[in-house]
Amino acid sequence: MSNRFFLSTILGGRLLPNGIPQWGPWDSSRLHWWTEDYCTFLRDRKVQTAEELDAVMKEPTGVAPTQNIWIHESLEDKARRMWEAGR
Repeated sequence: MSNRFFLSTILGGRLLPNGIPQWGPWDSSRLHWWTEDYCTFLRDRKVQTAEELDAVMKEPTGVAPTQNIWIHESLEDKARRMWEAGR
């Protein structure tokens, strides 16, 4: 497995992967995949483990109601389940 990531937005405790319509369906080919180098260059937050994804979903959003995160490809199934639970 390579080190690819897809961009997602957390909005009000809901996971919204870029490229996937809020009403569905989940289609992996619609995700926008980027390399780890690209994510590091942007200095955005990368999530690489299930524990990190759980933790970031529980963080308070504070003043800004949204947060962008890069999710590792190994977490796609977990992200899909979170997305489905939030629909």
